[in-house]
Amino acid sequence: MLPNYSVEARIGGDFLPAITYLEYFYSFVGVAHAWQAMFFVIARDTAYYWPIIWIAVVEKLSFGILALMLFAPRQITGSGRGRSARYLVRHVVLVVFSERRSNSQAAAA
Repeated sequence: MLPNYSVEARIGGDFLPAITYLEYFYSFVGVAHAWQAMFFVIARDTAYYWPIIWIAVVEKLSFGILALMLFAPRQITGSGRGRSARYLVRHVVLVVFSERRSNSQAAAA
């Protein structure tokens, strides 16, 4: 995540239009860093932070669903669709795994 602070010019050159509102770009990068830190906190004690996990799931799924919606009217490329589909599948698998894990832990207790 930290390299995102130094690739603003490259992103603007590779994907037009260029980034014109840097405050939004860097604010997004800052929020992404904050969530990554929160994911590490959640990972330390998943039972205690269980309600926050569902907020994190919404945060993660919002990207994948939005990317697929943007692909339908051809507003993103095929590679973007592939990334978003992998992202969605990975997070659905993680949600199913964590739900089953929490149910097995509850049954064992």
